[in-house]
Parts: sequence; C-alpha cells; structure tokens
Amino acid sequence: MENIKINNVENNADLYCHYSGQVNAQGCFIWVNLRDREMGADYNPEIGNAVPADVYKGTTRRYYLPAAIYAKSANRLMEHILPLAESLLSTYDGRETQYMFDIENKIESFIDNWLDGEDFLTVYDVSDWFANASNDDLGITADTTDEQIAEIVKNLDSTSDMPDVLEGDVEQYLIDRRDKAVDAEI
Repeated sequence: MENIKINNVENNADLYCHYSGQVNAQGCFIWVNLRDREMGADYNPEIGNAVPADVYKGTTRRYYLPAAIYAKSANRLMEHILPLAESLLSTYDGRETQYMFDIENKIESFIDNWLDGEDFLTVYDVSDWFANASNDDLGITADTTDEQIAEIVKNLDSTSDMPDVLEGDVEQYLIDRRDKAVDAEI
C-alpha cells in the first residue's frame, strides 16, 4: 500500500466560503493529490465550475461534500477513506482506469453514507442571528462608541452559544444598529 499524508483541517470555518454577490456558498470537498501523495479538505476557491490544472488533468481528485462540515468531522472522514485513497494511489500510473473509477465510487458512496446532521456547520446571516436580540441585550446604546462595539464583538467571539459561521460583518451590523438608535433619539 502506498502512504498518503493527511493534511488535517484546523478550524471549523476552513471549509466554508461564501463570496459576496454569490447566491450559494462555495462547494467543499475532500481532495487526494496522487502526485504528491497527500489528502486534505478545502472549499472551491473558483467561482463557477473552473478547476485548477491538476484537477483537470486528474492528478488531484476531488470528492465533493454536500455542505461544509466541522474540522473534526473532515479529519475523521479522511482517516476513514484513507485506505481507499491509498488503493487509488497504488493503481495510478498517470492514466485513469475503470478500477480507479470503482474505488472513487466507493469513496463517494462512503462520504454520502457516513455524514449525518451532526457533521455539518451551522451558518447564520448576522442579521438573522441577532434579529431577536435587543440593543440592551447586546449592550448597545446611542452613546456606544466604535471602540466599545469592537470590544462587544471580541466578547461575542468568545461566547460558546455563537454559531460556527456568521455571514456578514458583525461589527458593521452592530454599528448600524447603534446608528439607528441615534436616529431614533433625534
């Protein structure tokens, strides 16, 4: 068996990217680089269906996930499919074969059957997350300074009940809420 090095995912948000102006978040995947004998997970940095040359040429294989998953889930998933990835590498000689496709089908099937709801990141838009919070709940008044808002954001980041990913600029959202409080006083 060939050895493949796993590049573990460090942070939960590493597999999530939603570009401004795009309707959906970028797809994420497990990748296996057959040339460099490595495996990892990432999101697709390309908008649309563009792929890098190594993916186009087949030296890096991608196995898409249904949505962004936690780092620990991605790392466990890669450990589980490692034997299949090593089988894939042992058959690779620069050409794609039916045997390779059969192994890839097993990898894709394993991914589809292995993931469950507990593996997927929770993602909220910043305005949705704070929709039910009053300015008092957030510690915001018309007199709150930008520096105080920055401190509020810092404290929120250390709160355990925050979602895994908040889409949008939390600080700007809180500044806007403060500014609305100022307008309401006028």
